[in-house]
Amino acid sequence: MATAVARRWVTAAAMLGMFVAAMDSTIVGTAMPTIAADLGGLSLYAWVFAAYMLTTTTTTPLYGRLADRLGRRPTFSVALGLFILGSALCGISRSMPELVAARALQGVGAGGVQPIAVTMVGDLYDVEQRARMQGLFSGMWGLAAIIGPLLGGLIVDTVGWPWLFFINVPIGLLTLAVIFVYFREQVPTSLAPLDVTAASLLTVGLMLALGSTSVPDLAPSLRAAWPWLDPAAVTLVLLVAGLGVLWLFVRQQRGSADPVLDLKLLGERVQWSSNVAAVLAGMGMFGVINFMPLYVQGVLGMPATAAGLSLTPQVLGWSALASVAGRLFLRFGYRATAVAGGLLQLGAGVLFFFLRPGSPYGQIILGMFLVGAGLGLTMTTFIVAVQSAVSWQKRGMATGMHMFFRSVAGTAGVAVMGAFMDASLGHGLTRLAAAFSDRLPAAMAAQMAQPQAVLAPAFLSQLQSRDPQIVAALRAVLDAALHSAFGVALVLGLLAFAATWWIPGGSVRRWVTQDDAAEGGGGHGRAEGGA
Repeated sequence: MATAVARRWVTAAAMLGMFVAAMDSTIVGTAMPTIAADLGGLSLYAWVFAAYMLTTTTTTPLYGRLADRLGRRPTFSVALGLFILGSALCGISRSMPELVAARALQGVGAGGVQPIAVTMVGDLYDVEQRARMQGLFSGMWGLAAIIGPLLGGLIVDTVGWPWLFFINVPIGLLTLAVIFVYFREQVPTSLAPLDVTAASLLTVGLMLALGSTSVPDLAPSLRAAWPWLDPAAVTLVLLVAGLGVLWLFVRQQRGSADPVLDLKLLGERVQWSSNVAAVLAGMGMFGVINFMPLYVQGVLGMPATAAGLSLTPQVLGWSALASVAGRLFLRFGYRATAVAGGLLQLGAGVLFFFLRPGSPYGQIILGMFLVGAGLGLTMTTFIVAVQSAVSWQKRGMATGMHMFFRSVAGTAGVAVMGAFMDASLGHGLTRLAAAFSDRLPAAMAAQMAQPQAVLAPAFLSQLQSRDPQIVAALRAVLDAALHSAFGVALVLGLLAFAATWWIPGGSVRRWVTQDDAAEGGGGHGRAEGGA
């Protein structure tokens, strides 16, 4: 089979594998009420999500390095195999603890599938073609976020929730078969053994540090199991322990001739500027994506369908601009394209900051399109810049670290914006309940002081029948709380826009490594799709 045709097979397989792994972080959400009712163990509800996201994020940078040392195909195959096994175990789970354990294993696999799929595409194409391909891969993330919940609901309503996971098995096996048949690479054989101690320190440190961010979501189940446990103390202990282990990892890596993660790589201009800009943009814009449905439903009073549809323009904008990002930075350079993307995101931040309860729905639609368009330009530019500035031997590591930073940025953005929103909402609801205590029964006034009251249809209907002013005041409190979150997003948007000016300017070719200048990535590690 001709190389061009084989490359298309490999690209399609890698894209499918990454899409399935990305979608598994969203598809389960719709089905969790049904799963929890079927398996019991409602106290472990949040653990199903936390286990997957934690293991996915913490294993990503290590997989990138393994792909450089062992080759993309064997590392990708192991990761996808673990993902398939974890999916099968999820489908046959008969209790919530079993499901949580299976989701953790599934996440260990997904942590390798996503970065290595992107790395393989970086190997298969030169910088011009890579720009177009990575644009398509970037669009997979937004598409997964939209399709996941819809498909999850459809599967649960038709064939049952186990097929949310079983469907990954044939898709994964097909992907493996295509990769084995068509993907070829030349891997160096003179590498030293992997430093297991350093790899363990990295994984454990990341697990502890990132695990601390999940404690607030897991607090109800922690309190149920250990009433004496203080979640705030657990968060602090995990964070300090994680940072301590990571400090040991950094010390150990400084004297290593063949480090697990080459920290010097982060000091190179293309790498650190792309990673810093991606983190700032990701924190702000991914946070907005998570909170916008709440604004549509809770403040504007629109139905859940409209809240879900508000995310669609983001996917369209991301896909549209990611597809042309390559042509733009090949003509104008990395910096100009990244600056344009940062400006679009900043525009979205301004639109959201000036949202009001009477604002038109079209303002949200336009803002979400700008969010997607900005991310499509910046994230595609960043990943191509990061990959093209290193040789084959470091491309997996550079890709893994960049995707790790992006993932952490999204989680951190939601956490920071959520903290501002929760503080404002709690204070506002307490004052509101006190202000209207003379117009409401004590039970209703107490319920109004709870955050979930702003989205409880039955309770809102009761308030509306009693006094429409109370409902309007309740929505105003939520509006103020969300605006505190949108204010954070706007500040992050400003910082991200400033950071894009650090991206190297001039011709893209100036920042491409010598072996990458050849077709398909060049050098002894060049990958070719061939039978």
